[in-house]
Amino acid sequence: MGGHKTFFILGFVFILILVLGAGAVYFFFLKPAVTPKVIAPPKPAPVVETTPATVSAIPATYFHKVCLGSACKTVDCAPPTVPCTDSCATDAACGTVTNQPATHKECKNRACVIVNGAGKDTCTSDVSCQPKAVAPPIPQAGNTLLTVAGIVLGFGVLGLGFLFIL
Repeated sequence: MGGHKTFFILGFVFILILVLGAGAVYFFFLKPAVTPKVIAPPKPAPVVETTPATVSAIPATYFHKVCLGSACKTVDCAPPTVPCTDSCATDAACGTVTNQPATHKECKNRACVIVNGAGKDTCTSDVSCQPKAVAPPIPQAGNTLLTVAGIVLGFGVLGLGFLFIL
């Protein structure tokens, strides 16, 4: 009776190893690959150059004309969601301007605003002040070496089982 009990235990272990080995082969080699989701950056709000007749759910960006050097340029209002007035209409109106304070653009609270003082522009619009989108990490596969070792061990137990039968 002792031989039958040993044979039963070895057979059970063999079947268990085969099932685990088959599951590992499916999981590491046959299972469809997982593709990472790419998060797209948010779409910028539409730009409106005139005051809207009605209030809409999408905030409008307002512009006005100011003298920059001897040129009349269109720039964002500060803050860009509030209307402001023009200080020039043509380049000719800027030729006579003297002692104009220096300004530059920089990001504040995720908005590109004009600030007083000399400096280099660090933004061009509100979109350039938004955080950059980051792709999620790509999933890594498990340890293939352990899977192959488990399969080889399973075949080794199978060979021992046949030796005990003979």
